[in-house]
Amino acid sequence: MQSIRVAAVQINGLLGKAERNLDEVESWSIRATEQGAELVLFPELAIHGHWMAPECWSAAEAVPGGPSVKRLEQIARERQVYLSVGMSEKEKDLVYNCQVLIGPQGFIGKSRKIHMSEDEGLMYVGGAAIPVFDIGKCKVGSVICFDALYPEITRTLALN
Repeated sequence: MQSIRVAAVQINGLLGKAERNLDEVESWSIRATEQGAELVLFPELAIHGHWMAPECWSAAEAVPGGPSVKRLEQIARERQVYLSVGMSEKEKDLVYNCQVLIGPQGFIGKSRKIHMSEDEGLMYVGGAAIPVFDIGKCKVGSVICFDALYPEITRTLALN
């Protein structure tokens, strides 16, 4: 079995300040990799913040291909690190609460929050997949906030 050094970063994604939030992700990624981290975890909606208004739709971006994912790819490539970062994703005019996984070679995959709390259901659509990604030293899956209340999510990730 191989070991991997993981850093968990708690930041508040400020509403409407994606560039500033990406600067925070970069700053913390630098600090984490200077201490040997190979995988850096950031919270739900770290890039766009928790939008509970119509602005949620306009702030959301394509995943992959959007400007935030491109910036995250740059950070991961420069730091030679894996990043798991939460953001709002827009696909076919629907908005998802999404966790992206980026590595030194670029975009790896995404996980969409499946279960929304009552207020989140007004802004976000739930995902349907529970993906697991192989990053070499380990396999990675995401449980996003409210999904943690449903044990079948973590059970499915563990089985996969």
